[in-house]
Amino acid sequence: MRAIHLSDFHISKGDLIELKTYILKPLVKDLKELHSQKPIDFIFFTGDLIDKGGYGFESIEEAFKTFEVEVIDYLTQELGIHKERFIINPGNHDILRSADNKFQEMGLKTHFTNLQSINEFLKDSEQCQDSTKRIHAYNKFETELYGEKENIVVNYFETIHRYNVNGYDIGIASLNSSWRCYDENDSGNLLISEKQIMDSLELIEDCDVKIALIHHPIKEISKVEQTLIQNRLNANFDLLFFGHVHTTDTYQFSDMTGTSIFSISPSAWADNRYNSDYEYLNGYVLVDYEYTNTCTFTYRCYSQKKNAFVTNTQLGKDEGSTTFSCPNKESLETFKKKERIIRTLEAVYPDTVNEHLLTYNTDTIAPKNLNDLFVMPQIIQKSEDVVQEDVSKVSDKNFSMQDICKKTENIMLVGVKEAGKTILLDKILIEFLNNFNMYGKIPVYLDFEDINGSSIDTLISRFTTISIREIRDQTFDMDDVILLIDNIQFENKHSSSLKKLQRFIIDNPNVKLIVTCTSNGEGELPLSAIGNPILEYFCTTYIKQFNTKDIQNLMNKWFTSRSEVTSKREHLDKVISTFNALNIPRTPLAVSMFLWIIEKQENYSPVNNAQMLENFLERLFSKSDIYEVYSSDFSYKNKESLLTDIAYEMYSKKYLRYRLSYGDLRDYIEQNLKEKMFDFDADIILEHFLNKGIFTCETDDGIKYVRFKFSCFFQFYLMKNIDSNEKFKEYILTDRNYLNFVDELDYYTGLKMNQLDLVENIVDNMNLDYKDLKEKVLSSGIDTFFETKHTIVSQLTSEKVEVITTEVKENDDYYETKDRELENHTSRNIEVKPDSLNPVQKLERHWVLAAKMLKNSEEIKKKDFKINALNDIVLSATLFATLYKLFLIKKRNEDEEQYSSEEQNIVVYKLLPLIHQVILTQTIGTGKLLVALENIIENEKFNKKSELEHFTYIFLYADLKGKKKFEYIDHLLSNHKTSYLKDMIFFKVLEYYHRFDIPETEEHKLLNYIGDLTVSKNPSSNIRNNQRRKASIINRVEREKIQQKMLMIN
Repeated sequence: MRAIHLSDFHISKGDLIELKTYILKPLVKDLKELHSQKPIDFIFFTGDLIDKGGYGFESIEEAFKTFEVEVIDYLTQELGIHKERFIINPGNHDILRSADNKFQEMGLKTHFTNLQSINEFLKDSEQCQDSTKRIHAYNKFETELYGEKENIVVNYFETIHRYNVNGYDIGIASLNSSWRCYDENDSGNLLISEKQIMDSLELIEDCDVKIALIHHPIKEISKVEQTLIQNRLNANFDLLFFGHVHTTDTYQFSDMTGTSIFSISPSAWADNRYNSDYEYLNGYVLVDYEYTNTCTFTYRCYSQKKNAFVTNTQLGKDEGSTTFSCPNKESLETFKKKERIIRTLEAVYPDTVNEHLLTYNTDTIAPKNLNDLFVMPQIIQKSEDVVQEDVSKVSDKNFSMQDICKKTENIMLVGVKEAGKTILLDKILIEFLNNFNMYGKIPVYLDFEDINGSSIDTLISRFTTISIREIRDQTFDMDDVILLIDNIQFENKHSSSLKKLQRFIIDNPNVKLIVTCTSNGEGELPLSAIGNPILEYFCTTYIKQFNTKDIQNLMNKWFTSRSEVTSKREHLDKVISTFNALNIPRTPLAVSMFLWIIEKQENYSPVNNAQMLENFLERLFSKSDIYEVYSSDFSYKNKESLLTDIAYEMYSKKYLRYRLSYGDLRDYIEQNLKEKMFDFDADIILEHFLNKGIFTCETDDGIKYVRFKFSCFFQFYLMKNIDSNEKFKEYILTDRNYLNFVDELDYYTGLKMNQLDLVENIVDNMNLDYKDLKEKVLSSGIDTFFETKHTIVSQLTSEKVEVITTEVKENDDYYETKDRELENHTSRNIEVKPDSLNPVQKLERHWVLAAKMLKNSEEIKKKDFKINALNDIVLSATLFATLYKLFLIKKRNEDEEQYSSEEQNIVVYKLLPLIHQVILTQTIGTGKLLVALENIIENEKFNKKSELEHFTYIFLYADLKGKKKFEYIDHLLSNHKTSYLKDMIFFKVLEYYHRFDIPETEEHKLLNYIGDLTVSKNPSSNIRNNQRRKASIINRVEREKIQQKMLMIN
């Protein structure tokens, strides 16, 4: 069967000449060509034959008659097909709204509140017709159009057609969705009625193919009957044709009731012929239905240039067309089986993922449901866009939730600790469960560590309850699965799991994977991942920390019942300023913890991340609440001590995720209480910790396990053992064992900010470990590893500068300002600490740990300690960046073609010094180090440092808003000799310039920097030409920023 799907001509008397010239004549020419290739059996027209109830005509009857003559007769005669094969359907413009009394209409709106009231109304035909005079004219026109024919039944609402095409009985129901149209507020008030559908089916029930024509898409229908109508249509019709929205769409919809193919046709009206938006071009859809095989939709659109209809190649999968498989009985059974699995998962996992929220089982006013509290973080993929010839700019491609779910490639989501990776996977799982009809995939969640002990097939079987036999004998199609794998790791001890996963990917190329991975710095892969062959199978994306709008969105969701908080900007300012001043990571967990605290203690202001966590835990247990379990005898300190002991017990056992079986943990608590001579019930204590959300349960092979809910909880209480457990303290301070406890020592020094001996010891050891690398790198010079012959800025003209500095601002001035403040400045899964670290891991962890501890060491008074430590840490971090660059060079040399094909590799390769500086600021940045930074920069020894160190120190100081920042930047610009540094300075200056909060004096200063950086420093170059070029660049950049500000105002 071949059919043409038209819709929404909106003919009016004043546009008839344009209609004939620019719509009908080109359309007939196009249809004749298609008809000669394969006969057209039907023309389906899904509503809005005329415009505004006959606008411009003497009457609505004249308008319908004109449509019959000018459109129906003309098309059918030119093509040589029977007039009855042009099947019409009423739209909201095909009714006479003024025919019904507005008071009567108001009464009907309030009457249709349930399915019963709709059915009772339709049963009373006299009352029904008296209240819907608006459709009388259309009904009369349709009756006269088709006359009395055995195969056509025109009822008051629906019209039914029966035909035999190529030996197949075709049943077509034209259903009226416009009988409730009345004004501009129709959407959501429209009705079709179950009766229309069931009455139609009585006449076409035995047909081989059933088709329905409806003007309005289902989403426009009243919620009262929307689900029922969707189910009735899906269960009984093979093809569904819609109009109304003036754009094109086709899709296949499946649920427990059945599978249907939906087609929405674009409009084709004279006033729309100048539209250039490809989604809204005048056009139509060619439908080729192969009965039990396939259905192909080809999208045709009007070309103003050619005054002809052509294929719209911007739509569809293959050159302007989309093909769907027509479901047979076997495929329907398979689908229903998949949906049963989905329903089983839906019954379990939405509640399970809610338990992963910080708010779950706490006395907060915030929602305890993932969908109500979730804020989508920014997911970006770094790419390098060519501006002109060899000039490029780095840009970020953003991914929405649907982008992630719809993307056919495997995706790796990389984020720092506690960046919300697991909660994001939870949300993706729910997205697939809730929208199975859209994605058609069964989500399966796995923890990467589980792969070590079981085959992936077995893990899929456990999660879905599909028998392993069905998976292995392929009666279950693995292509229906999407794997969500949390916390993939690349260290040597995980090599067998990585190989197992890689083999699974190779053996199942159509199974999509979405995995998460933890990095030490935002926007970078862990060093252990570089060069791993499994990366070739993934599109790598990065989870950004929360920006201002993300934080505000979370605040709005959190304080949904307290408008006085969400409506006042000062509350948001307080959160932003706190995270800015303390350089607390802007992760969902950290922001949630802070909101939880200020909900309880509005004027609370933490000193650092450790003290915020301590405050949260104290308030979680309601430290002074007399209603806390055993509060009079078993105090908060008793609970803290017990949790400290439990953390050490879990650490000592080293089981998966540091979990213990419920029974073993209960027994441990009971023994611990006995040793302390306490007479408390171990079960009550354990359940108390579970109810408070300190612990969480998981079941594996029928055994119930308990572990800390969040890794930060485990690390915090394990840290407490440093003071209470001599054996543990001695262990972590022996050799380099402390490198396995970076987070614990970060919390420890955050609470005890004067640990001079400890910090000195770690900085000294760091210097020893970096000694060999330092000698080798410094002998060649740090800058030699980053130098380049071809810089970006040397190739910039004033026009190119304008392009590369153009930014589209989506946020207003306030959000832009706050985001810049944040720019200057924790998953539920707990990874078992490795028995040993490789040399590269030790080097990385050493500088990171030393940096975090120095940042916490506010109370240390020893003369020059902070200056010396800062010198050592920045040098070590710079040496590590050099080592990172060497790894990238090695990977590039091994397979340059493969390396260069991955845009993100090139971005990191070129901008590593800039990334290094940003990560250092994130790790060590605090305004309380500004004095130490000034001492270092102004010391005569500073000139002996590498230019990369100069850049790092000066822009660390500038990021922290030091008062002398421009003095230092001036000196750097005047004295740097390397080419690569010019690019790095250029990007930092551009970042500062595009802030909306900078004063005018600073703006002019930054403009001059941009001009200086983009003109030649060669003494032989023409000074006058350079001055003209600099002035041109400054004028263009300044004009661009003024335009941006004007856009923001408007």
